[in-house]
Amino acid sequence: MDSPSGYSLVWEGYREHFGTPTSIERFRPIKSFRFVCMHGDFVARQEHRGSHPYWYGFKRVGRRIYKQYLGRHHRLTLHCLEEAAACFSARCYPMPGQAMML
Repeated sequence: MDSPSGYSLVWEGYREHFGTPTSIERFRPIKSFRFVCMHGDFVARQEHRGSHPYWYGFKRVGRRIYKQYLGRHHRLTLHCLEEAAACFSARCYPMPGQAMML
């Protein structure tokens, strides 16, 4: 990983490295980005259900796409993104002898 802080967001050809939970606030207007941390990476996309925007994470492994609910805007924190990356890693790349979670 090439981020000195350990995290990066990639969107529309731009890459930004960050490390503090408050620094993610300025990314709120973005509708889609790729999150990269030591646990792995995934794409986060904003979708609308009714009048409220919600965030979902997506991870492609081969021909399969995994989807995970991330929450509303106020829940989209650095901690939430890290947890999602770890969860995707566990679901997409289970340890040998471990059953794959669906």
